[in-house]
Amino acid sequence: MHENRVTIFSNFFWPEGGGADVATRAVAKTLLRERFRVVAVSGTAAPCYDGLRGLRYFHWRLFEQKPKPLEWVSLFANAGAIKRFIEQSDIVYIPSHSLIPLAIIARRVKPKVKIIIHLHGYQPISYSAAVLPNSPKTNADQVVFELRDHNSVLRAVATGLLIPANEINVLALRHADKIIFVSRRQMEIITGRLPWVRNKAAVVPNIPPDTHYAEKNYSSTPTLLYAGGSSLLKGFRLVLQAGLTLSKHEPCPRIVVTNHLSDQAKKLIDEHNRKRTFEALGRIDHKQLLEILTKAWSLLFPSLWEEPWGYAVMEAMFSGTIPIASRVGGTPELIKGTAAENYLFEPGNADEFVERIESVLALSRENAFDIGQMIREQTLRKFKSETSKNILLEALNV
Repeated sequence: MHENRVTIFSNFFWPEGGGADVATRAVAKTLLRERFRVVAVSGTAAPCYDGLRGLRYFHWRLFEQKPKPLEWVSLFANAGAIKRFIEQSDIVYIPSHSLIPLAIIARRVKPKVKIIIHLHGYQPISYSAAVLPNSPKTNADQVVFELRDHNSVLRAVATGLLIPANEINVLALRHADKIIFVSRRQMEIITGRLPWVRNKAAVVPNIPPDTHYAEKNYSSTPTLLYAGGSSLLKGFRLVLQAGLTLSKHEPCPRIVVTNHLSDQAKKLIDEHNRKRTFEALGRIDHKQLLEILTKAWSLLFPSLWEEPWGYAVMEAMFSGTIPIASRVGGTPELIKGTAAENYLFEPGNADEFVERIESVLALSRENAFDIGQMIREQTLRKFKSETSKNILLEALNV
């Protein structure tokens, strides 16, 4: 039996958060199965403990997400309170990008503690934690990211001014024993700018979601799922543009839009919704999302930034749903060797995006089902949970 105590420090804990937090839950579950003592400290007030028997959980308002500079100041101002968790830990595990500076505190509190930083974004080289494809090695792309994703000049200017503060994350990496990346592409981008990180790096594909997927039951009207909300860099504008073209089809497909939607995005959807092409559901729980996946003909994933992994794509593949995804970040690695490769398209190419959608809509239900099941079976063979678990444990070196 392992005696190691792992303390997870995270802004969110399931069911809050996004793909990174789904991955963190899977990591916690794996460690508990291996008889580690696992403690989680996060800003989520009402976590879900299903399947996590033995987990000790602490809700701490300090970790409720706030602007990053304030969060970083708050971390060091409360180092004394954090100290009690670190002193009792053998391994400190940090999967939240805005909590990376905790590595500095952990090393000072307990010099021999093992520190694992699990990167689900690009925080060490980008204040916004995101990187655009083929972006120059300058700070301008970070300002552009904020401007394009939030349509706010004020936020973009503030980001430009705060970029120097991001050096604290580079310093934090120097205190880590191991830095985990979710894809080779993500590792290549970060080590391209911080070559010394390679000596601490390990690529660990996200552990497959431990989820029961109901049998596919295609809707009579072809349904397409887009789960990126109003984020421009998730491809919201491309989805709107595709909807205008697809509204001319008979029957007209239905595009279900989930996740956070700004008021401006809701207004745009209304303006583009003359034929009721769109169904804007906004933020929904995971169970509802899985129900939509059982009916969906395809998942739309037209991301414009270097997505490190793409959990939505992975879930679609495990559910037998055809993903139509842009060729960015770790997505090509994720779907390599499966029939889903046929549905990749170049990021930002609206015509190619629509062509891929139309090729799915042209399928009969039987053909769509067969392709979806082929993708599911290929994905199950490719991402065996035991394989990911072993790579993770090796990365932790325990």
